[in-house]
Amino acid sequence: MWSPLIVFLVVGLATAENAWKPGYEYKYQIKGRTLAALHQVADKYVGVVSRATLTLQPQSSNAVLARISDAQFSPVQASLPGGWASRIPEKELNYKSLPLSSKPFQIKFKNGVVDELVVSKDLSNPEVNLIKSVVSQLQVDTHGENEIKWHRGSQAPKRPSESVFRAMEDTVTGKCEVMYDISPLPMYATQVNPELAPMPELRGDGILMDIAKTKNFSNCDKRVAYHYGITGLTDWEPADNEMGHFFSRSGVSRIVISGSLKEYTIQSSVTVNKVILSPALYNAQKGMVVSRMNVTLISRRSSSGSPPSVPNPQRVKDLVYDYNDPFPSERSSSSAKSPAKGNKSSESESQSSSSSENDSSDSQSNSQESGSSSSDSSESVERPGHKRQIPKRFRRSAPQQKNKNASSGSSSSSSENDSSDSVSNGEDSSSSESSSESQNSSNDSSSSNSSESNSSSSSSSSSSSSCSSGSSSSDSESSSSESNDSDSNCSDSSSSSSSSSSESGSVSSASSSSSSSSSSSEEHNPKPGMNKAPKIPLLPYFIGYEGNAIPTSKDIEPVSAVKKLCSQIASELQHPSTIPQKSTLSKFAIVVRLVRTMNAEQLQKAVSQIYAPIKSSGENPWTVLRDALAAAGTGPCLTTIKDLIKSRKIATEEAAEIFATLAASARTPTAEFLKALFALATSPEVTKQPLLNSTAILSFANLARKAQVNNVTAHNLYPVHAFGRLSPINPKAVAEEYIPYMAKHLRAAVKDGDSHKIQVYIRALGNLGHPKILSVFEPYLEGKEPMSTFQRTLMVTSLNKLAKVFPQVARRVLFNVYQNLGESHEVRCAAVLVLMRTAPPAFMLQRMAEFTNRDPSLQVTAVVKSAIQSAAALQGPHHHEFKMNAKAAANLLNPKPLGIHYSRQYLQSYMVKEMGLAYRRELSWIGSSDGLLPSSAFISTRYNVGGWKSQNMALAMMTSSFNDLVDAVSDQFEDSDSSNSGKHGSKSGKKSSGSGSGSHSPFTTEKIAEMLNIEPSDDEQVEGNLLVRYMGTSRFFTFDNTTIENLPALLKSAASALRSGHKFNYNKLYNQFALTLAFPTETGLPFVYSIKKPTYISLRGEVQAKSHPDMASGSRDSIRVPETINSTASLQFVYSTRMTAKISFVAPLTHTRYIAGVQKNIQVNVPIKATFDLDAENSEASVTLQPLYNNREAQIFHYSTIPYTAKHNILDLTPVSQGSNFKPIHVREPMQMETTVGKDSTGFAFRVKYATEQKYLDYQYLYEKAQRHDAMSLILYPWAERTIKYNNINVVFDPQRSNTKSVTFTASYDDNSDDSQSSHSWSDSDESDSASNESRAHSGKSNSGKSAGSSSSSMANPSTSKPVSEKRQQEFLRRASSGIKNASASVLDLAVEFNGNKNIAYVATAAYASSEVDETSRALFYFYKSPTYGNSKPYEVCAAAKGVYPNVPLMNIAKALRANPTSYASSEISFGEKCGSGAAQISISAKGEQSQERKEYIRRSPMAQKCMSLMQSGSYLQPACRNITARANFLDSYSVNIQYEKLPAAFKNFTYKAYSVARYLGYPYLDENTINVHNKEGKITVDIDFEPDLKAANVSLTAPSFEADFDLVRVGQWARPLAVQHPSWNAADRFLTYALHAQWTASCGLDRDSVSTFDNKTYPIHLGKCWHVMMTSQPEDDDSSSSSSNDDLTAEVTVLVRDASSHEKEVKVILGDDVFDLKPSGSSSSKKSSESGDADGVVYFNQKQRSVSYRKINNVTDSDGEMLAFWYALPSGAVIFEAPQHEIAIMYNGEAAWLEAGSTYRGDVLGLCGTYDSEPATDFTSPKSCILEQPKMFAASWAVPDQTCQGEAKEWQRRAASAPCFNQTFTPHDVITEEDANSGYSSRSSKSSRSSNSQSGKSSSSSSNSGCTQHRTKIIEQGSQTCFSMRPQPTCANNCRATGKVEKSVDFHCVANSSASRHFVEMVKKGANPDFSRKEVSKTIKISVPQGCTSN
Repeated sequence: MWSPLIVFLVVGLATAENAWKPGYEYKYQIKGRTLAALHQVADKYVGVVSRATLTLQPQSSNAVLARISDAQFSPVQASLPGGWASRIPEKELNYKSLPLSSKPFQIKFKNGVVDELVVSKDLSNPEVNLIKSVVSQLQVDTHGENEIKWHRGSQAPKRPSESVFRAMEDTVTGKCEVMYDISPLPMYATQVNPELAPMPELRGDGILMDIAKTKNFSNCDKRVAYHYGITGLTDWEPADNEMGHFFSRSGVSRIVISGSLKEYTIQSSVTVNKVILSPALYNAQKGMVVSRMNVTLISRRSSSGSPPSVPNPQRVKDLVYDYNDPFPSERSSSSAKSPAKGNKSSESESQSSSSSENDSSDSQSNSQESGSSSSDSSESVERPGHKRQIPKRFRRSAPQQKNKNASSGSSSSSSENDSSDSVSNGEDSSSSESSSESQNSSNDSSSSNSSESNSSSSSSSSSSSSCSSGSSSSDSESSSSESNDSDSNCSDSSSSSSSSSSESGSVSSASSSSSSSSSSSEEHNPKPGMNKAPKIPLLPYFIGYEGNAIPTSKDIEPVSAVKKLCSQIASELQHPSTIPQKSTLSKFAIVVRLVRTMNAEQLQKAVSQIYAPIKSSGENPWTVLRDALAAAGTGPCLTTIKDLIKSRKIATEEAAEIFATLAASARTPTAEFLKALFALATSPEVTKQPLLNSTAILSFANLARKAQVNNVTAHNLYPVHAFGRLSPINPKAVAEEYIPYMAKHLRAAVKDGDSHKIQVYIRALGNLGHPKILSVFEPYLEGKEPMSTFQRTLMVTSLNKLAKVFPQVARRVLFNVYQNLGESHEVRCAAVLVLMRTAPPAFMLQRMAEFTNRDPSLQVTAVVKSAIQSAAALQGPHHHEFKMNAKAAANLLNPKPLGIHYSRQYLQSYMVKEMGLAYRRELSWIGSSDGLLPSSAFISTRYNVGGWKSQNMALAMMTSSFNDLVDAVSDQFEDSDSSNSGKHGSKSGKKSSGSGSGSHSPFTTEKIAEMLNIEPSDDEQVEGNLLVRYMGTSRFFTFDNTTIENLPALLKSAASALRSGHKFNYNKLYNQFALTLAFPTETGLPFVYSIKKPTYISLRGEVQAKSHPDMASGSRDSIRVPETINSTASLQFVYSTRMTAKISFVAPLTHTRYIAGVQKNIQVNVPIKATFDLDAENSEASVTLQPLYNNREAQIFHYSTIPYTAKHNILDLTPVSQGSNFKPIHVREPMQMETTVGKDSTGFAFRVKYATEQKYLDYQYLYEKAQRHDAMSLILYPWAERTIKYNNINVVFDPQRSNTKSVTFTASYDDNSDDSQSSHSWSDSDESDSASNESRAHSGKSNSGKSAGSSSSSMANPSTSKPVSEKRQQEFLRRASSGIKNASASVLDLAVEFNGNKNIAYVATAAYASSEVDETSRALFYFYKSPTYGNSKPYEVCAAAKGVYPNVPLMNIAKALRANPTSYASSEISFGEKCGSGAAQISISAKGEQSQERKEYIRRSPMAQKCMSLMQSGSYLQPACRNITARANFLDSYSVNIQYEKLPAAFKNFTYKAYSVARYLGYPYLDENTINVHNKEGKITVDIDFEPDLKAANVSLTAPSFEADFDLVRVGQWARPLAVQHPSWNAADRFLTYALHAQWTASCGLDRDSVSTFDNKTYPIHLGKCWHVMMTSQPEDDDSSSSSSNDDLTAEVTVLVRDASSHEKEVKVILGDDVFDLKPSGSSSSKKSSESGDADGVVYFNQKQRSVSYRKINNVTDSDGEMLAFWYALPSGAVIFEAPQHEIAIMYNGEAAWLEAGSTYRGDVLGLCGTYDSEPATDFTSPKSCILEQPKMFAASWAVPDQTCQGEAKEWQRRAASAPCFNQTFTPHDVITEEDANSGYSSRSSKSSRSSNSQSGKSSSSSSNSGCTQHRTKIIEQGSQTCFSMRPQPTCANNCRATGKVEKSVDFHCVANSSASRHFVEMVKKGANPDFSRKEVSKTIKISVPQGCTSN
């Protein structure tokens, strides 16, 4: 069977030329169809079918004359149940004449393959492309003329080698790889399908052969495509075979020939091209554009006469789709002389006829050929009914080849063996590209099209890059188009690059898939200029008018069209409810597209006609045009915006938003564009506006990185296949202009101390992401130039962009910063956060993990630990390698748990099940040393939609100190000077005691500081910034002390403006994202896919506000805090967005676009009037809301999804959805629901209308959706659906059916603090009740069998149900406090009132009371609903609960284990119309106790055993004892009894449903009995027993009709502190204690002979008879203290301690001028017992003894009546002392003291308790602010040297004064090596010269000098030591000399002369560089190093 074919193949290889015999005329029928559809949704198709006749008349063996005649087309929009290929009913067809010229054209062959065409110059570009699509069907390479070899390692199919081969072949879709498969076709096959070979008799003696061709679009020499918006995060190559899960493309041809391969006739040729993709990127259901071109032989006859010649001929050198010139009228005559602008087919026929048959290959440049196209530009061809101008066609320019002679009159000839041929046809050979950056002139026509240089080689294949995976984490400021997966030197996946990327991530060596954009065989349109519209190919508005841009049509005048559309949009925006229906956002998208087609002159004209200042109300078309200019992103738009800014038509915040949007949406950022943008950003008009200046320079830097520094982004994001590389790789402007400018301004800002500019230029340099920024940052990061810790932290975080673009370079620098233990924890933590974004290798993560076990900084330990642990849990294939690296390190981490107040980094990723959706989120923060809240926090989220990745949200806030920021802001406010006429008195100023007697103590905080010479704190200024990504842009706001000090002026100005009313009108139109992809189909019609999301945000209205006292009055330097605020506002907030996804193709000759698409609308519209009243004095606030328009319906919410097909006239500037051929797709009859909600219950009527084609809309649907998502993905993708279907939801406010006019929300708070401070409130109340409680508490007997007693629900039944009733509040306060000694009670009253024809009120009141000295607590709750329109009866709920929780010992584990912690609770609930006897009743009694198993578990735990051992030596406040004592009394066994009666059936049903849910969720643990259950009716019993370790629980439920057991239900670690009760701590205390690992309010314990600091460092101590400072506030520097510091009561606190005896302590608490002494009670501790009721200590206030009792709380107040301090005794005898204003508490039992200090003291205290900064390493800080080593000397340094001091403390204090003491100063080191600073540059200046920023401006030295500079370890011998430089230093190699010398300070490590030192010396001499970087620095020596090296 195969032997004849093989014979034919062999013969064909030798002699085959073409497929037709001269002397004959062949006629073929052409049939084409191109259809678009959402074919997996429904069988609705839209498109066009065509037919014509092709006549071929061979002229010679290498030339055929052809003509296409009778061309017709018919639009189609119909259902095709049989699919796209099925027969279309004739009634659906309406054929019309296709305006395709019938002029003849010539096809030339070369060795049987189509080589070129000769066509008439009169043909338009679309006509030529249609001809190419037909001729492409005749492209048959039967003998492998263009064969390419198989990839190394790949295998060809197991077929005869002659029948299967690959070729690089040009067709209309590009020049791409094609797989040929040739096989014989049996005759019987033609009987089944006769159309395959309609004339089989022509085979003669031969056979029929079937040729199958399969295109590989991933390997193309010439890729024809336009794309925009594929972010650098996305590893896609535009127009490849596939693009993630979103897109796939195929092209398959079947050609049947008859005869032999030498002489054959093409019987038929059909090519099917399919593009299948998800409309919204992620949908499971796909859409497609399918095109089929079929050429079938219908006749052959002898020809007579000579064939006609081609009129006015020109050559077309290949079959690849030609780009067009969309603006033919803009051509100048010079374009004919510009080979870059000319079509490669520009030669006349006479020139082409003189060409050699062996023309050069398509990869060669024909720029030498001279054309006469200047005359062509004026020629036109007449068509029936109209005359059109013939546009010039552009081919993407080819770079000139070396050693080619240019000729002006004729084409150059070249050998068949030209080198470019070998590149095209070789085995993916790499070709080095050589070109220069093109500069555009103002008229564009003189632009050069040569591609930019790429210094590394890459394959000519344009396949997607496969870069090494980096951490795909997003950053807090990341642009949506960044890549963090690789360096820019990624290698192409289908090429073997001749250059390997170095670890440095060199810019100059960058070679990624982006190299394909300027491949040696690709040709491009001219680069866009600044004044002319870009000549964008393939897109509808640029080719939609017969191949021209639509403004060239006489029907469209762009300025008028834009003006009309802007007016329409502005008018429609005034009525937000109509925005979705009128497709307003689609109209805005049309304006943006139209603006892109306009030049600067047209835009200026449009601006002049439309511009108007923005008014506070009313429509304004100018804002629409303004936002369209920014969103269009073209050069003319930039020119126009520049003029607007310079003329001050837009300024400040408005200009900043426009600038940021323009930079983010730039479509063609050429070098010229960037230079113009930089010039604008640095112009005086911009720099003089601080807000605009910072936004401009930061936005520019972002764009420069994406377009010029990051090769991946520059390739993926911008249309490089249309224009070539828009900006050169590693342009000089970045290194020699942009970075030096920013560096210069950074130095000036540092010199001036301008924090705002310092932050802006640090961030701007970071945004560039260029390695050269390291040389700018180096002197600051290495401590050579002064800079605050905050600024250096910002500098490190700003390396996040460098970490994305050059991860290996950034990784080394960041790792060095992290390793520097002398650096501050903020800088080191920032380095870790950014380092993780580089996806460190396993060995580096393991090094970091291991070091957490000995890192002195817990902050750094915490961030490393959390980062590695979270990275090890990442999901998805993109993170696999990083995840495995992290897993390899996770087990090496420090196991010690750390609280969440330490630094953290959480990396999280999730993939939505069964959908192409995913996300990656990073949440991180840098912990603060002076507070629980972090100093800096970062959050970012990145979308992954069908593989398309984009930054969604980023928010970052950085401060030097959050506490200092709060203090600084607080200092700007002053309290009002009003009387205490309200519920609560005001606090002000410095307080003194109300006792009338001051302290006579010699001790005050100030005196102690003087005695000990405590060094004051040196506070840095407050600095910070806020970075937020919103509305498609990133904004950066900075602040410092100056900013904060300006707050009063700003707020006063605002208050003054608000007094008389302030109108505002903010409107913003923008694109949330846009993605466009276009390329030609097989029929020559461009495929266009676009998805965009135009969005509208509006907030407009008027606000009026008044305050008392008036905030606008008073001192200019401070703001008076108002007591009352009354404000009114009328506002309308609108958020509207429309996602439009269009799968389409364009028919330019008929200016029609055929679309299958989806549009999704979401809108929220809130038009309200609001009145807000705040009465701070009486703790009451109310808000009244009412509709803004009382008589107008308002659409509050709209959501719709509409799949559709459409035929749209491109010249019709109306939205597709408003066209007559817009047809929604329906898959089934929609379910519809319409109802009115709210009318009965509130009086407001809201109409809800819902229509959906969802097949099942039930709980199962919602459950399945929830199962696919996690919480975050549900928030990010709430409207995402797997299937595409019609949905429509509307919520409309209906004022006509509404009976309510307004709604009022009121909240009021009150407590009994005023009463509790009066003397009588602290006396014993209800003595009999309390006495019994006290007796039980102190008896030590078991209280099992007792209960909480009943607490009747009548206690919660008030005398009035009036909303916000003071009477009810006082009743609840009194009732809640009843029977509770010294009760503290509070009440919250809430009300919602609907005001109208019938007032409807909802009231809720809750009260709670508890006491420090009473075990009883009580809670009351009341709810009331008045009669409504739907229910005439009221409804009440009354609930009262009472609990008895004993005070348990917290200082002694032995006592804690002996105590009885059993607790009781009871509640009564009544609900119904009234809470009386006829209402439903529920009674609940509960008991919680500790099981014996739990006690034994605690007693036997290792921690308890350790504590018992410590207690034997008198140490029971060390961490082990404190922790186990806290755990000793958790309750693990609970029993709950519930009794009920008169419950309504609905309530019972609800509870059963709740149980059903619990049963479903707990099914694996459930054992249920519903048979033979005879339990008592009206009673439910619940028993809960936790396992001893509290990690699981057994739950038993007994109900009247069933019994259920849930066994070993797992209890999560975060749920455990909420589920397990403790008698002394409420749920909030337990949760925060767990989350912060007992650091919520840190404590310091001092017992017999040891101290445990706030930060849990324990050391031995002996105090003796000498006062020691346990804790004191660190004094502030006089220069840094503010006038408000006197109000800071925490600055006046000192706690002293000394031995009272061998085992007893005395404590002295100094609060300003008042002194409290805590002394032992004097009785032996062995005689004390709870029965005696004696306290273990006594309290003295200002040397007067005060009583201490467990029966009541004793207190003293200050002069303002505020409580200064109170104290009481616990049942165990310990005394609790609290000073609430000063935020300290002490637990004292005579032998030990336990001090708790509030978070205010963090980082601001000194003493025996340490620094309280979360770092144990700093706890031994002495009064000199240096750190001592020996505990004894440290303790002695805090001895108060007064006359009462006795013992050895003074002697040790003298020793401590001369002991080594190390200052806590940060010592930055050399973290940026010479190699890193010079990454990507062959020769640069030395570090010192870079530090001084002396830029020579010269280019780097030639490659011959690149090896002259070496780095060697420097050796210096000094006496008996040999010193080695810590890092290798630059030196000149042999045969090289230094160009200059500079001095540099270098760190050396010195060792004594020995054999070891001599060994290292020998190693260095042999060329090695030993690593001394981890050694200690011995000394710093100045040495001379070469400034540069050059060859001798």
